[in-house]
Amino acid sequence: MSTIMLDLDVSPIAGQTGWAVLDLQGSIVKQSSSSFQQNDLSILFQMFTLLPQEGDKQYGNEEIGGGWERMTVHCSGSTRFIVTRDETHIYMVQTRGV
Repeated sequence: MSTIMLDLDVSPIAGQTGWAVLDLQGSIVKQSSSSFQQNDLSILFQMFTLLPQEGDKQYGNEEIGGGWERMTVHCSGSTRFIVTRDETHIYMVQTRGV
């Protein structure tokens, strides 16, 4: 198993209320004690890996989720989700919206 490069407990995002780290297949590797709802994690993962971008299968690369590097989703109310990735993990942070 590869090392998680970003520790969201040590380096929190402003307004952070929860976080999760997933592998590239969408399985939870680690998450905060004030965790996301499983449904939110699933929907964000699908959104992050759904749209074809350079590097995805459409462009000849078989690696899943090869395109997106960062995505921010603002929900009604005050919730915001930030999703990013490195070579081996997808990082999701839930924050109070600004």
